[in-house]
Amino acid sequence: CSQMAGGIFAFYGRQSASSFTIAQGFSKEFHMPFITTTFAGAVSSPFRPFTLSIAPSIVHAIIDLIVYYRWTRLDYIYNNDE
Repeated sequence: CSQMAGGIFAFYGRQSASSFTIAQGFSKEFHMPFITTTFAGAVSSPFRPFTLSIAPSIVHAIIDLIVYYRWTRLDYIYNNDE
């Protein structure tokens, strides 16, 4: 709150699933942009109008690999604790 009183315009950071709700709440309540480095799909939503993800998309890189190696099948497995 002291930062906002001093004229802060936006805040940024990387967050976990548990802290994202808090950061998004502050952002929405005070109409202050929250800039994060998480993947865009994790935060892109009309319900989070003040949240901006600056993480690069990996989709084009994956497509390039598939095309370059002429893969006809791809299995995508991931684990996310959040």
